[in-house]
Amino acid sequence: MSLDTQAHMFEPLFSTKETNIGLGLTAVFRIVKQNCGLLDVESRPGQGTGVRVLFPAAPAEKVRDEMTPKALLAKGDETILLVEESEIERKLARSILQRHRYRVLEAASSVEALMLTQHYKGIVHLVVSPLVMREIGGRELARRLLSQHPTMKTLFISGYDDETIQHHRINQRFVLRHPYRQSGLVEKVREMLDAA
Repeated sequence: MSLDTQAHMFEPLFSTKETNIGLGLTAVFRIVKQNCGLLDVESRPGQGTGVRVLFPAAPAEKVRDEMTPKALLAKGDETILLVEESEIERKLARSILQRHRYRVLEAASSVEALMLTQHYKGIVHLVVSPLVMREIGGRELARRLLSQHPTMKTLFISGYDDETIQHHRINQRFVLRHPYRQSGLVEKVREMLDAA
């Protein structure tokens, strides 16, 4: 790859091929970063490309301790409305939640989420959505959904720092910081559902 291509290779929708949508390396980059890893790419035109993925080592006991009890025991049969504009992140989150036996309604936007819940006959126990979205923000979406589902709880996903979240007058208890680990999502969902 040329230096110019290398400078853009992890950007969403960047591709050197017309048939590609340019999300593959973006997804790899996010997954590696969410797991505290590093990507090292060496590439020279005409010679090839080498990619190394590096993850921090952890003692075996620590890995086992982190996986139990919360992440593995957090299972439920509640319904979660998952709102996420990024298809890759939405599919990853849906997959981990379904593995823990939650029913997941998924929407690619806040408007789609509102339409989906109007036709859904059951109870929505929790909505998981970004704090900031293009059409309707997470807070406004939650406010509108509460009229249909008064017992529903809300978990916001946000990449903002603590000070910005406080400025928006949102209790940190209702926020999961992005990027997050899959086990962190499961634990936070269970925490929200179990909260009084």
